Amino acid sequence: MTTRMRTIKECINLIKSDDPQSCFTERTLRTKIISGEFPSVRIGTKYLVNYDLLLSILNNPNQPEHLPIPKNSIRPIPEEIFIQETC
Repeated sequence: MTTRMRTIKECINLIKSDDPQSCFTERTLRTKIISGEFPSVRIGTKYLVNYDLLLSILNNPNQPEHLPIPKNSIRPIPEEIFIQETC
């Protein structure tokens, strides 16, 4: 399965095509991307968003892997990175 990277406007258009009554706006998505709540990739002046991940976050906002990591803070290191030494 390929990753569906879309611009902010394209993401909103896809969401609106699935649910015309959706209140999720371009401004809301842009704000959440800039604040770091939603992951994105910046290419020049545009932000690209993994559309499938965006839908997953919107459908399950309280999953631990979807919770934002505050900027300018210490991030936890996954346990699988630690190498156990034997004596």
